[in-house]
Amino acid sequence: IRPLMTLLDADERLMPQLILDVESLKQALGAPITPLEKALPFAYQLQQALFGQWEEVDDGSVRCPHCDSELVRRKGNKPRRKKYRDPGTGEWREVEGYRYFCRNPACECETFTDYPDDVRLYSTSTVDTVIWGVMIYMRMRTTYRLAAEAVGVSHVTLWRWAMMVGDQALPVAALFGMVRSSGVVGVDEKWVLVPKNNKPAGKRKRWMYVYMAVDVFTYDLLHIDIYPYNGKKEARAFLQALKAKGYCPRVIITDMCQDYDEPIRTVFPGAV
Repeated sequence: IRPLMTLLDADERLMPQLILDVESLKQALGAPITPLEKALPFAYQLQQALFGQWEEVDDGSVRCPHCDSELVRRKGNKPRRKKYRDPGTGEWREVEGYRYFCRNPACECETFTDYPDDVRLYSTSTVDTVIWGVMIYMRMRTTYRLAAEAVGVSHVTLWRWAMMVGDQALPVAALFGMVRSSGVVGVDEKWVLVPKNNKPAGKRKRWMYVYMAVDVFTYDLLHIDIYPYNGKKEARAFLQALKAKGYCPRVIITDMCQDYDEPIRTVFPGAV
């Protein structure tokens, strides 16, 4: 306690570790623990003192979407209006939300906007619309255009939703193992334009070949990789990577490219 009292007498600022030590001492003595909070900007403190522009929220009704903390303060009295399309009637509706400060020291974000749970911040579509669109596309094995037409959005929007859900599902797939396969796999490659920061050394610095392996019956993507050239070496490397994932297809369907013949016999001798 003496070093802490010395720092306080000298009007020096306490380091975060010393603040944690103080909280530990308070807990040991049975004193009420005050949660650590970020310091608000001086301009906002002055604004609150003069005009009452922000207020504390201590009922737990608002949480930071980034860290799920209850240490939040409303930033202003003027709400932000958000328009969205009602999924049931298709009519445009409007809701109000407020900006909040997050006072949690462990949170990297300082402010956020709070809207009702079914309204997305940067989209006119609700969460239910996104879920229905992705579910129609995945469960009914249909195309992006047909699924987008069913929920009333463009096919590009539905593609973005599916990509967003796919990125979030990758850790789950890594946790529970590989995707099941029917044993009939289609393999193909495509000449595509890639970002400049991924360009290979050589003359073709922006165009590369994307190799894909897809289950013919379920349309699940089993493996994807990118190579600067297409040939027997690339086909063999791609098939070896597919085998390393645990897949042993009985039937492999190609586009009749002869570069696949020898690699398939070498990597998957039992496949036809």
